[in-house]
Amino acid sequence: FAGLNGLLGTDKVFERKPIMAGEDFSLMLEAVPGCFMMLGVHNPEWDRHYPVHTPTFRMDERALAIGAASLVATAVEWMQQKG
Repeated sequence: FAGLNGLLGTDKVFERKPIMAGEDFSLMLEAVPGCFMMLGVHNPEWDRHYPVHTPTFRMDERALAIGAASLVATAVEWMQQKG
């Protein structure tokens, strides 16, 4: 996680305990190495959470830039390791 730690800070990047997510990403991981990243999109100034996969979903769009930068940092780190 070095690339993400440098981008976001070590207090923002961590390995979660397994959860029962709805996606079946495990099939992809059987074919190629990878990881499932979760990006927080809630704004703490809002009165409540607006969860994904619901008609009321709402996200802080500033998270899009953070997500894109995280993917780039991960790709760059992988390319540096693989040569």
